[in-house]
Amino acid sequence: MNKYRFNIQPGDRYFNIPIEIKTDFLGRDDLIDKFEEETIEKVINPIEDFEVTRYAHKKNDNDDNTYVNYQFNFFDRSIDVESTNASNQNLWVSDYTFTDNPNFTGTCFNEAEIYYNANSFKRSFFKLDLYDTTNSETQQIYLTLIIPTQQGKTKLSSTTPLTGDSGPVQGPDLPDLEPANEPRDTSLSITVSESLSVYDKSMSELTLSNSQKKKEDEKKHNIKNLSYHEQLKFELEESRKRALETKENIRRINIDSVTDFGDPGPPIGFGEEGEGVTPIPDTDPDGEDNVNPNPEDVGTGATPTLTVAPPNSKIKLPDFLLDYIGDKEGYFIYWLKNPNYIELDKLYMSAKFFNAKTGQFIRFLNKSQANFSNKFNFDKESNFYYEVNLDIDNYEYTINDVQTEQRIGQGTPIKWFEYVNPS
Repeated sequence: MNKYRFNIQPGDRYFNIPIEIKTDFLGRDDLIDKFEEETIEKVINPIEDFEVTRYAHKKNDNDDNTYVNYQFNFFDRSIDVESTNASNQNLWVSDYTFTDNPNFTGTCFNEAEIYYNANSFKRSFFKLDLYDTTNSETQQIYLTLIIPTQQGKTKLSSTTPLTGDSGPVQGPDLPDLEPANEPRDTSLSITVSESLSVYDKSMSELTLSNSQKKKEDEKKHNIKNLSYHEQLKFELEESRKRALETKENIRRINIDSVTDFGDPGPPIGFGEEGEGVTPIPDTDPDGEDNVNPNPEDVGTGATPTLTVAPPNSKIKLPDFLLDYIGDKEGYFIYWLKNPNYIELDKLYMSAKFFNAKTGQFIRFLNKSQANFSNKFNFDKESNFYYEVNLDIDNYEYTINDVQTEQRIGQGTPIKWFEYVNPS
């Protein structure tokens, strides 16, 4: 072993030990192991956790309510948007039938399209996009929420059509089916006559039944309710059309059954004019479809002929109360369970509406353009978005106003206002 000699002088309080100590190599083995793990991960691709979990709207601090309320308002174009001011807030209406201007009725829906769930209505939807920033030049979209039009609060249908509409449908008059006053041999038409008498009796009962029903309904409804009478007339005309078809079928069957006894003469409603016969007119004498034969197919083809829904029926509104039960499409936000992969706890929400009737998207502001002195030149970052805060630990979210930082969505709805582009 090594020997060391120490010369200690009187008064020395310490002494030097001439032993060389080097720490350069300490821990180098650990660094090599870490480098090896990182290199292997890069070669075989790292394992990332992309599992998602749902975030629910955080309950109210004062009660146990968990709902979130979105309210979308469309611009009623009774005046130009550039002429609006702070007193014109009521021109933004939370309704799908949002305009009285006949030049713009094609951009919204009438009550018949909503009530009968026309394709143009049921294929429309609201789209909420969540970004990482409000800067449109650098932002990235991370989530999209879809709210279908089949959800939402309801109102009772109106009693009159929109201003500018052609009004409720007018059905065709019942055609005159009586023969001309010329003699004809009816001795061989007993079967036909009997069948027609059965039909006339059924027709009388049908008319009486509808008359009684009409009187009973008039007691329940306002007599001046135009849409009610037009809807009743529409249903009555449909019943009469079906009865006429039955009558024609009876004629055809019975006429064939008496052909062995000779020609009984031209049947009622058949033949050429001038032969003592009044031909059956087309159900559409004007050459136009005045009656929609199947109101459930409103919106599948041409513009629907019905513009009003039945009285006191429920019409959907663009005002949504989303929660765990009931209307819940668009309520949950699905976000990564592992917060370390994307370190975000705050997103920014914008809103759009896809109108399947026009095939166009409508963008929304968090306040109406009536509040801006310059309707098209304003701060986009603070007026096109709401703030969504994610509680990573509890899997909940809240929505705040971007400018005031106040929480909204309960009590105070999250209001969106249609942005009207410059004309």
